[in-house]
Amino acid sequence: MRREVIEMSIMIESQPTAAHKPLPKRIRTLTAIVAGPKTSFELERAPTFDHCANSTVSELRKAGIDIHTEMITVAGYAGQPARIARYSLDEGSRQRALQLIGAAQ
Repeated sequence: MRREVIEMSIMIESQPTAAHKPLPKRIRTLTAIVAGPKTSFELERAPTFDHCANSTVSELRKAGIDIHTEMITVAGYAGQPARIARYSLDEGSRQRALQLIGAAQ
């Protein structure tokens, strides 16, 4: 009887956690890009935490989202120039992007 109570308690405690899963990385990345152009450096920080944005953008393109990539130069290590990607959403894809975001929430 005691074991059943403990098992039931564990199940109840784990339910809120299961209901509040974080959004998938591709949705976090898409949400950030919908808000405005983002560099790969910006996508690495909170709340997106996407350390391989190029792969995520490729995945989003396969889902029918037209994302534009522009290579820009920024100051890198010790002030040396570094080329990174800046991603922006094509206006024609905004509706599709918002549908994907809405479906994930």
